Amino acid sequence: MTTRSSLSCAIVTLAMSGAASGSSIMYDFRVDATSGTLSGDTASGSFTFDSDTIPSGGGTVGATNLLTALNFRWDGIIYNASTADTGWLTFNSKGRLTFFTFGNDCIALACTVNSPSTDWLASPGAVGFVYSAGGPLGFGKVSYSLVTSVREPDSLALLGLGLAAVGFVLRKRKS
Repeated sequence: MTTRSSLSCAIVTLAMSGAASGSSIMYDFRVDATSGTLSGDTASGSFTFDSDTIPSGGGTVGATNLLTALNFRWDGIIYNASTADTGWLTFNSKGRLTFFTFGNDCIALACTVNSPSTDWLASPGAVGFVYSAGGPLGFGKVSYSLVTSVREPDSLALLGLGLAAVGFVLRKRKS
């Protein structure tokens, strides 16, 4: 392989790494139970979704498996993205998250809380936090804030590969 073709290969690899995909976007959230059997209890967690989920121009995406990660403990039970699911995510025209609904009994655009059960759902605004801890329904508030947007690991791996190729080409050139 010539130096020129090695350099071309490195440039293509670097270009691919920049266009690889979106970012992981993480939010922290907090629930405060204001009524029901666990009134006064609070819990904090975080959830993550991929920026490729955000529709161009904003809007609502209703589907399961929109969360790529979830870390939440409620009433002694730990929930993650495989034990709780998304109902929907809503974004403004700038792609910022403005509304969400997820819980442990959700399908696209719908979440339910059955009593008695250990069901719960978190949705900021009028709905808030709804849960059943084996008794009548309890209610509460939800607050959330953006933590970070992080490049996907695959994009970073491609970037690393591209930089290694450039390093190889530059080293070959010196010889």
